[in-house]
Amino acid sequence: MDAAWEEGWEVPRPALRVLQLDSSRLDRLLIEMLQRQIVQAFAPLGWLLEARKPDVTLLLSAVLYGLTVVRSGATYGQRLLNLRYHCGTTNRPPRAILLVHFACTVLLPWVWQRANDTLADTRDSTLTRRWRKIAGRLEKLSTVATYANHVAFLATGRYLSVADRICGMESVFEQEIPRRISYDILSRELLWHGFSEFAVFVLPHINLRRWWSMLARFVGRAGTGDNAMADQQLVISSDAKCAACGVAPPWSPYSAGCCDAVYCYYCVSVLAHDTGHVACKGCFASVPQARLRPCHAAVITRSASAT
Repeated sequence: MDAAWEEGWEVPRPALRVLQLDSSRLDRLLIEMLQRQIVQAFAPLGWLLEARKPDVTLLLSAVLYGLTVVRSGATYGQRLLNLRYHCGTTNRPPRAILLVHFACTVLLPWVWQRANDTLADTRDSTLTRRWRKIAGRLEKLSTVATYANHVAFLATGRYLSVADRICGMESVFEQEIPRRISYDILSRELLWHGFSEFAVFVLPHINLRRWWSMLARFVGRAGTGDNAMADQQLVISSDAKCAACGVAPPWSPYSAGCCDAVYCYYCVSVLAHDTGHVACKGCFASVPQARLRPCHAAVITRSASAT
């Protein structure tokens, strides 16, 4: 880095480790998604696709590599996260470097998979056991190299894979954008989740219908003050019946105020349960539940002073 600055050319800032890991994960998810789409599109040929799964993966990886890394110098996941490959003093890796990188990341896994499949299907012999032993050693060597490279990547933040280290291709930021974290959306989400959890805990313990009825009754009394005076001028008749069930006298009688019909408390509650209005059985008027008034007897008639 110091030599680079002394020579006068600019070195891009390396990408964050978490962004490099996320870009690699996005690339794998894209391959898996495309594979599922191909399997669904050619469902009648599922047995053939299962046998040619490494070849399908090779074809998809090659096409994506040509459309992303070769054309723009960045994979699909890197472009989503504002990253790109940087090689030495050039902004984009040369063709020769890309060819070696393609062979290490796309061709070599396919060759390795096909070789393992061939060894698994080959009849057991001295030569086959020898090749299996060599393949096992190569696999252990690859695992050790991958582990060592991952440790070095966590320490330095450069070269996510062994292929990147061999080719000298490291992930850098495409544009120098200040990494400012906005907590507005996060705070809004936390507040909303906290409010929803509080509401889920509290609402089952609140009788909303009762509070709404009390509020509507209070508003109705405030808006129609003359109705209270009219209620005080109502007198009771002894031969009263509930207009809904016919019980005489009604239990806890209530009056709709539109006519002389009265109702049991249970009957009027059932009538107003669904819509909040009572369809009067006497005059067929629709009376809001908030206008219902309790009485002290069944049938109600107005006194002479009220008339």
